Amino acid sequence: MKRLFLASVFFLSSSLFGQESKTLTRIYDPIVIEGKKLSSLLGSAIDRLSLMKWKEDKFLPIPFQIDEKLENGEYAFEQGEKAKKDSNPDFDANDELVFLAIDTGDRAPQKTYPEGAEKGLEIEIIDPLNKNRAWVYLFCFCQKAPRSDFDYVRFEVDWKNKHKRVYSKDRFGYGLIMGSPTDAVYPDEFMVVLPDGKVMPDILDRQKIRGVIKTKFLFDIDFKFDVLTRSKLSAWTDGQVRIIYRSDGYLKLGFFKFSGKGYSIITYYPNCLIWPMHIEVPFSLAPFIKDFELAGYMDYNENVIPAYVYSESNPSPPKIILDGKTTQQEKSLDYTSECSWILGYKNYGATFNRLIFPEEWKMVKKTFFLRETLDRKAPPENDPGEIAVGYRFENFEKVLALEATYYQIYYFLPKYEPDLEKELLNILDHPLQTEVKDF
Repeated sequence: MKRLFLASVFFLSSSLFGQESKTLTRIYDPIVIEGKKLSSLLGSAIDRLSLMKWKEDKFLPIPFQIDEKLENGEYAFEQGEKAKKDSNPDFDANDELVFLAIDTGDRAPQKTYPEGAEKGLEIEIIDPLNKNRAWVYLFCFCQKAPRSDFDYVRFEVDWKNKHKRVYSKDRFGYGLIMGSPTDAVYPDEFMVVLPDGKVMPDILDRQKIRGVIKTKFLFDIDFKFDVLTRSKLSAWTDGQVRIIYRSDGYLKLGFFKFSGKGYSIITYYPNCLIWPMHIEVPFSLAPFIKDFELAGYMDYNENVIPAYVYSESNPSPPKIILDGKTTQQEKSLDYTSECSWILGYKNYGATFNRLIFPEEWKMVKKTFFLRETLDRKAPPENDPGEIAVGYRFENFEKVLALEATYYQIYYFLPKYEPDLEKELLNILDHPLQTEVKDF
């Protein structure tokens, strides 16, 4: 009884004085907080702000960034032809504070400020599933603020060779190089970087979105969305925690270029790519189309062999081993049930893809797609044959007259662990909550 009483007193005294240990175990979640929720620090000069964690009885700066927005809600990108400066260069209500769950810490004692800090906010991060918690602190300093020198991401554009690359590294020392043409919507390069700096071989040929449009006339059309649809890299911001860039879409048919209203604001975190695609077709194609067979997939090269794959419709343990051949077991997979996520892994990492369609597209069915054949020719491509993993879409012709945005989300992890998909699904299905208090 005495021991229980002492433990209770310790717990109460710790809570009263604000000293609590971090219990949050989620590490892959990005956290984005609008400036309006951090009201007491609005108007502060951004270079005087620092995000810090409490660890081992002291404050340490952690990687973060504040992405400024214009009055109309668009990002004030730092580089590119559509880059614009915010009319208010200080921290304002529609700016975004960005950091990662892995960098959170313990709860600091109340009114314990780092040297030079004038005022501050305590941000509590809460897992809604188990109420585990962690904390970070946003301080305004009387002069230029201390900052972490750890940079998670880097963006390079090679205009001469029409190629762009994202370089990232995580807290475990693993990195990633992902590249794509500057004028295309598809990635065509994917390389893992090990903690010792060794760059593993590129495993990706390119992403493909292809199919056949069956018209109501006497001909069909071979449709290659990844070839026909182009994009123009128009603006970007390269921060410590994430890269955001804008690509304006257009359709290119031979010498003809048709500009539309399609665009993407693509976001890269060290372990995550968020790729929204806004589509607006100016007129209905329904009078001309009888059926639209369409599949979107990653076409890997032979460096991916061997890798293991499972999905929402074909769950773990994996029955798919990517080896360039379609086995009898793979032929008997479930290719008809709804499928909205796919996970693949090999000895040095795992990838998880999640596809989210808007409510307006509820009539479209997503099913698992697999095609392994090294002698198939599907140009344009860099490597012959296909080791293709992705989705097939049914009833897609019914959404071609609708304006909507869908999302492709990719997570890249240094290792695979059982039930990894549950942790990654929670990022969107059960997002971390935040509570802000003056400190």
